Amino acid sequence: MKDKLIILIITILPEFLVLLLKQAHIALLSGSLLEYKNIIKLLCHTHENINCPICSWNGVLFDYIDRFDARCPRCGSLERHRMQFLVLSKLASDGGLSTKSCLHIAPEPFIKQVLEKWFDKYMSTDLIMKNVNFRSDLTKVPVGNESFDFIYCSHVLEHIPNDRLALKEIYRALRINGTALLAVPVLYDKTIEYNEPNLEEFGHVRGIGPDYLDRFSEIAFQVKIISSDDFHSDKNRTRYRFFKRYRNNVPNYVILCYKK
Repeated sequence: MKDKLIILIITILPEFLVLLLKQAHIALLSGSLLEYKNIIKLLCHTHENINCPICSWNGVLFDYIDRFDARCPRCGSLERHRMQFLVLSKLASDGGLSTKSCLHIAPEPFIKQVLEKWFDKYMSTDLIMKNVNFRSDLTKVPVGNESFDFIYCSHVLEHIPNDRLALKEIYRALRINGTALLAVPVLYDKTIEYNEPNLEEFGHVRGIGPDYLDRFSEIAFQVKIISSDDFHSDKNRTRYRFFKRYRNNVPNYVILCYKK
């Protein structure tokens, strides 16, 4: 038992010291009380086994970006991506993806690798990004009706002024009995439409509240909403750190939209 404890300390201590120094530097630069509290959080986390389900990274703590304990240091995934991956894994375990086609909008590299592996046909699109199959505006996607069995679109709609038209395009491109996995950042108590892109929110054209989720059913989708709160009793909720709550204590959401 003593030998195992020594090995554990030798393994964890170098990584922990780096994280502790990094967080102390952030706290000193910002002068924020919250960042000093995060040092305490870091000390409290040292006994936990943190894991990224996407790339299988293990460690003491995820990296800091604009918030504490958020980004996987190996693949770059955030809380929402890890939660979305677990939802995708459940869909894959139910079977049938290996014969289906997928359209990935604004592809994240670590999610792209998963979708390429799980689906028979994979295509990607974005308005600006390179290394996609084709470039397109989501309000006018150059594909035929009912072209894909599955569409993945995460944190894109908040950048599109005519988001309802974009949702109609997703619906049009999706085959009957197809599924779209959609996600948006819920930041407010109620949706706010901005007059221009908000540079303080990564160019979002609206601040999204829980009421925004009603727009998916308006398009004729059958909707299933999965919240990070649904994993409240699941150890994965803590282990994978996908429970990140935003400024008004609203959970992360994954919206599964079915075309019947």
